[in-house]
Amino acid sequence: MKIKITPGKLSGNLEAIPSKSQAHRVLIASALSGLQGNGAASYPVAPGSSKDIDATAGCVEEIKRAAEAGEKASLDCGESGTTLRFLLPVCAALGLDAEYFGSGRLPERPLSPLKEEMERHGVTFGMPDEAHGSAPLPICAARGKLKGGDFSLAGNVSSQFISGLLFALPLTSDGGAIIITERLESAHYIEMTLDVIRKFGVEIKVKKNGPDGAGTVFIVPGGQEY
Repeated sequence: MKIKITPGKLSGNLEAIPSKSQAHRVLIASALSGLQGNGAASYPVAPGSSKDIDATAGCVEEIKRAAEAGEKASLDCGESGTTLRFLLPVCAALGLDAEYFGSGRLPERPLSPLKEEMERHGVTFGMPDEAHGSAPLPICAARGKLKGGDFSLAGNVSSQFISGLLFALPLTSDGGAIIITERLESAHYIEMTLDVIRKFGVEIKVKKNGPDGAGTVFIVPGGQEY
């Protein structure tokens, strides 16, 4: 076989690969916009779906239902750590009591140090009042309204803890600061969170300190709207 390649200018369009990480963030920010009476923002979400995205979509619908009804939310996070870790502080900042359930290994995944930082700021943790049978499995229940202030998190544990607080702190009345105490890993995921939040009209300032991200401070004014 002989193949002849003739030099030429390339042209055309390529469809970007859908981002599950982006879709989680857009779904949550859009839901918060709707809850604050600003309408669900029109913002493109990745085509197609996955079980993790379905979990986040189902949870934000349950949050909206519970908030409108003044009831406790029951959130099935599936096997999605992103869903659980983002929505824990978000529900608390909304003052919404919530019970969290999951499948697979999600109930075994750690919530520290996010749990301890939330406890320092007015949230009480326990277990759900009622299990759902064999599946989904109970993870935790969180009650009480999240207060603003200073939150200290190690940057080498989970960027999802940081992203969850970045979504939540603008909803508190007094805002706060997230102080990174160790090397900030997965920084690109934090940048993705900041990009989505800012596109929804929320202001967050970043003070960087050191090439590895340790000492970085995220300053979040309170009382903001998505």
